[in-house]
Amino acid sequence: MNRFRMAFLSTPWLAPLKNFFAKKSAVDSAVTESRPLAAASLSAEAARPSPQSSPQAVQSPVVPPVVLPSTDPLPVPANETERLAALESYNVMDTLAEAEFDALTKLASQICGTPVALMSLIDGDRQWFKSKVGTDATETPRDISFCQHAIMEEKVFEIPNALNDPRFVANPLVTGDMHIRFYAGAPLTNADGYNLGTLCVISPEPQQLSEMQKESLRTLAAEVAARLELRRKQMELTRKNTRLEETLSTLTSTQDQLVQSEKMASLGQMVAGLAHEINTPLGYVRSNVAELGELHTEMKTLIDSFRTMQHLLTTGDYDALAAKVADNEAMLADADAAFYDLAQDRFRESIDGIDRIKDLILNLKDFSRLDEADMKKADLNSGLDSSLKIAGNLLKHRIDVVKYYGDLPLVKCYPAKLNQVFLNLITNAAQASDRTGTEKAGTRGRITIATSLTTTTDGDRVVIEVSDNGHGIAPENLKKIFEPFFTTKPVGKGTGLGLSIAYKIIAQHGGKISVTSTVGEGTAFKIELPIAAEATLQPSTLFADEPTAAAPEPALPKPPFQTDGKKKSADIFAD
Repeated sequence: MNRFRMAFLSTPWLAPLKNFFAKKSAVDSAVTESRPLAAASLSAEAARPSPQSSPQAVQSPVVPPVVLPSTDPLPVPANETERLAALESYNVMDTLAEAEFDALTKLASQICGTPVALMSLIDGDRQWFKSKVGTDATETPRDISFCQHAIMEEKVFEIPNALNDPRFVANPLVTGDMHIRFYAGAPLTNADGYNLGTLCVISPEPQQLSEMQKESLRTLAAEVAARLELRRKQMELTRKNTRLEETLSTLTSTQDQLVQSEKMASLGQMVAGLAHEINTPLGYVRSNVAELGELHTEMKTLIDSFRTMQHLLTTGDYDALAAKVADNEAMLADADAAFYDLAQDRFRESIDGIDRIKDLILNLKDFSRLDEADMKKADLNSGLDSSLKIAGNLLKHRIDVVKYYGDLPLVKCYPAKLNQVFLNLITNAAQASDRTGTEKAGTRGRITIATSLTTTTDGDRVVIEVSDNGHGIAPENLKKIFEPFFTTKPVGKGTGLGLSIAYKIIAQHGGKISVTSTVGEGTAFKIELPIAAEATLQPSTLFADEPTAAAPEPALPKPPFQTDGKKKSADIFAD
């Protein structure tokens, strides 16, 4: 602000301020002196004979009227407080020049034929020039501005000759070096009706605008006001975009955390199932080791008895030795049969348990494919089996699983990602088919998994179908099933991201996933994958597009599905 004040004080506009009061005093003195002279002149005129009585009448010179400065207070808009608040909302004061406003100001100067044109904005104590032509000034005090009067009007405010107007005759901008004679200003009225300033034209010579020029000045002022409004909206849009980008960044981070949460939830299910599957064979091993320990104790007792017999033989106590031998023979006969039979059984059970743990570890490795970061050809039937093994704890004792596997070629894919999809579908099917605590309690749920190869106009595609005989999905929820965060589970049960992530994984493999469901009968998911997909999976793009569930088919297929393959197995997770 000080910079603009200094710039203004260095301009010739304020030079008249230094001698304003001196000139005003001179004007007052001139007026005072003229009054007795005028009275004397009138007395002399009265003493002269009239033209009718004198053959030679004398004509007196015409004296121009003296315009006295106005003493009225400076006009202020009735809505001044609101007007100033509106001006501040534009955040335009003391900003750099802008070409679009300069062009309109220059056009106003050309149309009105004036050397000076200004886009003036009036705040509490000054008028500041956002755009200017014909002057280097940046602002003037509000109390000597012509524009202060112009913002009181709705039309063009025009002063043809400031020397003839009491409001401006003694104005420093008129009496000083600026030498303003002509002024015309059109108010800059915003959409709320507040006059923020003016678009004005100024000349050192008296003149008057034509109606066409006035109309043009009003039109240009309206355009300036519209550009100011557009500028404010653009700035507001920029601020909103900045906030939106910050919010989007926060949401992206939150989504990444939720995706990780979904993965951890799946990992928790896997760990629970694996813990159960590993604990069972480990229990066999622990139990068998305990029994073998008991047999070891019995064998140690026999060894001690033989040592006692050896001692008796050495000392010659043959009667005691004979009795001990008889006891040991009976014990040895019992121990021999029991030890070898039991040891053989227990060792076999322990080896079986260790083999089961080994299989679980291999299945887990096959499921996760931790050593494979790139696409490769994989056996999807094997991936389904690995996923079933991981979900085994959810299925045992409650769910029957029937598999109809067709003869499939190897499919180019990210195996671990597809296994994640398979596990999600199997887990959802198991939870939907669990009849514990329902009216169908005591009956078993059923999951059917079928794979097949089909030929389409786009080439050969692998089809994977996972269906259940659970409670089904209501039609109004079916179309939202693949949307992020949508879930039909109780609050706290899952994030609602599983199927959304599955949708993205399948789509980014170049495939598609659809769902059909009938309430009370069950749900079926169908996946179609190209055999050789050029897919690129990026975790950050999991929610790039909002998925939409495929349109429901007329009726839910009844398991088992009819496929091109034969029934490979009917693996029942039974007691």
